[in-house]
Amino acid sequence: RGALRAVNNDPSGPHTITLPAGTFTLALAAAGPNDDNANLGNDLDVLRAVTIQGAGVGQTIIQAAANSTDGNFRLLDINPLGQSPGFAVTIQD
Repeated sequence: RGALRAVNNDPSGPHTITLPAGTFTLALAAAGPNDDNANLGNDLDVLRAVTIQGAGVGQTIIQAAANSTDGNFRLLDINPLGQSPGFAVTIQD
């Protein structure tokens, strides 16, 4: 989440975020009404061109917490002005 916040604040891209093998569970609920769109909770907001590079499909997994607040948890929110050239990870609920 922190790496994506840094990418979103740096217009010089494109950027690459490298994740090791493992499972990354998004479990941080938004604390306030503006937190969701500030990448402080809930989904990951992609506002710039970024590639998320993992160890490979099935080896690096990004998933929602089992106790997401409404049971309908979006993992990625890709802004129409942002671009996402690729993901080399598994994204699952």
